[in-house]
Amino acid sequence: VGGGIKLPMHAWHVVRSVYDDILLKHATDSGVDVRVPATVRKIIQDGERVTGVIYRDAENIEHSLNSRWVIDCSGQARVIGRKLGLEASDSELGDLSFYGYYKGFRWVPELFGDPELSRIFITVTPRGWAWLIPVSDEIISCGLVTRQTQLDTQIEPATLLHEELMAVPHSAKVLQDAELCPPPGSDDDRLSFSIRNWCVRHEKTAGPGWYLAGDAACFVDPVLSSGTCVAHNTGLATANAILTEIRHPNEGGRELWNAYSDYTATMWNGFQTMARWWYEERDRGIEDWLSVASRLVSKKSASHPFTDYGAFVAVLAGYLADSRFSHVGVGFGVEGLRQV
Repeated sequence: VGGGIKLPMHAWHVVRSVYDDILLKHATDSGVDVRVPATVRKIIQDGERVTGVIYRDAENIEHSLNSRWVIDCSGQARVIGRKLGLEASDSELGDLSFYGYYKGFRWVPELFGDPELSRIFITVTPRGWAWLIPVSDEIISCGLVTRQTQLDTQIEPATLLHEELMAVPHSAKVLQDAELCPPPGSDDDRLSFSIRNWCVRHEKTAGPGWYLAGDAACFVDPVLSSGTCVAHNTGLATANAILTEIRHPNEGGRELWNAYSDYTATMWNGFQTMARWWYEERDRGIEDWLSVASRLVSKKSASHPFTDYGAFVAVLAGYLADSRFSHVGVGFGVEGLRQV
């Protein structure tokens, strides 16, 4: 990508239920006490510090758990953010999505590339834009992102999704012999799903006894497929921050929590800038999108070695917020690793 710097030029298309199960089993094998199902109902506090949670099991019985730290990975539920009444920022990007899975789709090489190194296909539709992501040689994930003002409330979600996809020649060719099917690897038998008002970032993402990670901290938009990336990056940053608190208690406290909050804000702002281009300026062409990424990276490091394409990959991989640039104390980079 320039300057001798090598970044991975690929990602993975995964079935989330399968991938999540792999992570859960790995956590169990690593000694984590996993309790499923469990729904957090309340958080326990001692003054300002969060010291545990009260959860409800499958039999609707409540239990309490105390801990030194509570990490909120509850996604769009944003349990701690809501319980603590944390200030949040939102955005006026796309605010409504319908999605589902199709079985029996047609593989179109000019859209998806080679099956062993496939691509995501996104396209503009009459009411917004859509994604098509192959998750196997038989099943493809498809979704429509629109605005609530564009929605005809008389149309069933599955029908609206299908109509929008079939209105675009490329996606119609892919799906002409396919049918909606339940999510692969799941017991859920629904054929379509919806989500709305997802673009939220909490201004404060760490505090005494708690951290927010993944969507619970911030989520911008589906166009960049950033959800799992943010989950991984914030998970790593949270682990490093907690290690800093454990091993170097004098380095912890508000300075560390503020650094982590700055870290998630930088990541969110970068993704939002990139997503906003898609909604407002995509008629300028893909090269302009790459240059937007390059300008973002230049603000962090004027002498960065990336080409425009490399900068685009770096931003989408979450490296814009990597604390090797600025956030020593969260635990990254040479100085951060010395602290840990």
